[in-house]
Amino acid sequence: MAWKHMYDAALKSFIEGDELKNLSYQIAEKYLYYNFTRDIRAIEVEVRKYKKLCEDVKLFFDISYIFHSKAFNSFIENPFEHIKEVLAAKIFNAINRRVKARRFNQLAKLTVRKCIDTNSRILFQNFIALSILYNLHDCNLKVVYPENSWIHLDRKGHQHGGTIPPNYVIEVNGKYLSFFLEAPRPIEWSLPVKYGDPLPFHALPRPDIMVYDGWIENIVEQSNPHYLIKPPKFIIECKEVDGWWKSTRKTKSASRVIRRRGDIDAVEVIEIYHKLYRPEKVFVVSKVKVPRGVKYKLSLRGADTIDNTNLNPLAVRKLAELLIGLI
Repeated sequence: MAWKHMYDAALKSFIEGDELKNLSYQIAEKYLYYNFTRDIRAIEVEVRKYKKLCEDVKLFFDISYIFHSKAFNSFIENPFEHIKEVLAAKIFNAINRRVKARRFNQLAKLTVRKCIDTNSRILFQNFIALSILYNLHDCNLKVVYPENSWIHLDRKGHQHGGTIPPNYVIEVNGKYLSFFLEAPRPIEWSLPVKYGDPLPFHALPRPDIMVYDGWIENIVEQSNPHYLIKPPKFIIECKEVDGWWKSTRKTKSASRVIRRRGDIDAVEVIEIYHKLYRPEKVFVVSKVKVPRGVKYKLSLRGADTIDNTNLNPLAVRKLAELLIGLI
């Protein structure tokens, strides 16, 4: 493990500044080659597929640019270099704090794994959103918002003045659909609360994609004390990890509608979506094949499952057809 020898030497040398920064990059590169070569090669393949879909969507609908968050854009430009940058910063801080190699190894693995998993989740979510458009290119689809031939897949700077606008709005056969990707909670949901008040919504699950029937410019309903978000027509939940139906997430918040603490699983999340957001329909889109029993449980909660999509936009055609067939 060449990275370990370099790391131990750095701990003993007490170097700092630019010299330590350069060494951190060298250690990060060797660490990734030693521990994560297969993972990074796999994600590089998926990034190429994603970028190809982006180019197809831009070509089909005369889109000038597809905007991503700064971090995700860096990731898809060069996954290895992005991960190395994140890890190098962790190495720099670890050496400054004199963290031993064994402890650093644990921190580094968690850092790299989180970076890969987070960006893989965003990639699959964006892939599904764009695949819906891709499969409607023969339906006279137009992107009508934003009006500058852009598609925004990020949220930075989009929430201001107490409003939540859509990422983009499309027109299909004379009808409109408004798309909201991971729409942030209204400001009121995150304000501090007094003792005895209901806890805010901000720790509760948030849908990956919400789709509204019509051209909706703002989904905040400040006049309604119980439902601050307008009910969407559809909720689309994107699942990219194998065995996602076995995982749980923690919540320690409550609301007037949902009062839950502790672990909640994937099926319970769908129940929360129905109670909290009141959609007409929920779709679960899975990158991997889903067991029949899990599909059945989800169907009992009002969710249709589309699985085994991998990164094939044509596998999402059924979802695209359902969306336009239900408006």
